[in-house]
Amino acid sequence: MNDGSSVLARLPYPSTLPRRLAVASEVATLDFLRTNGIPVPRVLDYSTGENAVGVEYMLMERLPGKPLSDIWFNLAEEERCHILHKIVSMEIKLFANRLPACGSIYYPRDLPTNTPRVDIPGSDGSLCMGPYASQKWWYGERGILNVDRGPRTSFSREHYIRLILIRVDANPELVLRSHAEKELAWIRKYGRTRHPFYREYAESFGYKKQDPQDHVHSLGDYIRLIPHLVPKDATVHSPTLRHPDLSPNNILVSDDLQITGFIDWQHSEVLPAFLAADIPAAFANYADEESRSFTEPKLPENLPSMAQDERAEAEELYRRRHIHF
Repeated sequence: MNDGSSVLARLPYPSTLPRRLAVASEVATLDFLRTNGIPVPRVLDYSTGENAVGVEYMLMERLPGKPLSDIWFNLAEEERCHILHKIVSMEIKLFANRLPACGSIYYPRDLPTNTPRVDIPGSDGSLCMGPYASQKWWYGERGILNVDRGPRTSFSREHYIRLILIRVDANPELVLRSHAEKELAWIRKYGRTRHPFYREYAESFGYKKQDPQDHVHSLGDYIRLIPHLVPKDATVHSPTLRHPDLSPNNILVSDDLQITGFIDWQHSEVLPAFLAADIPAAFANYADEESRSFTEPKLPENLPSMAQDERAEAEELYRRRHIHF
């Protein structure tokens, strides 16, 4: 702009699903995050597709800073610790929010009138929980299936009777069950015999095509197992919002390593804490046995005498282990 300010126009990829809900949910999620002290871009305007351009869009302020990915691999150990502490501090602040249901966050005006929703307490009715906006509910033929996509409440039945909300689900078993039932509905209507989608499964299936009925039986077994998979500790049932892709690409930092913003909240969803809990993939090192045991990592004592290539390999292994730890 003439005054030196910058504005970003954000448009979804043609392959983004659900297009309208993905944009609407990201806008409302950013509003919720800003209200709760999380540094995210301010949305100046947006459209869910009903415009002269004929496409969904967001107009956003441009936050200062550069992507952490530009410097992540060159940081010293102390600098990495500083950044990771800031990320954890953000998540502590985020997890402190009490959300009323699992699903995704919206402005009520952006949901069709017949769409189930649950108002978010403290928002004066301006924000609500609605259907999951994550792509796994909408890609391929899943977008046209008549399945329950939430919101899913996870408090007691009595609590919701007192609040006179429109839907009552007694526990988070139904969050897991709804995912499985969505896949069952897809298989029964669109499943066909084909080779395993994941290459690592091909050998276990003898490199033969799979019958959709095999998946139906497996999902039926899974649904029966669900009551035994849900933790008994109700404190980990709390609906929890996390960044859908917390990676160095989506973290902006200043020159003095202060975090200036967390970006790209598209497809955010709220899940029970025990399903949301994990080390973000960009920082995890689960393939390494020492990392899985949470052993505090140490550099080899003979590091100074190692050959250059060997030393670089040992330092990179330590870096991955240290971040995970």
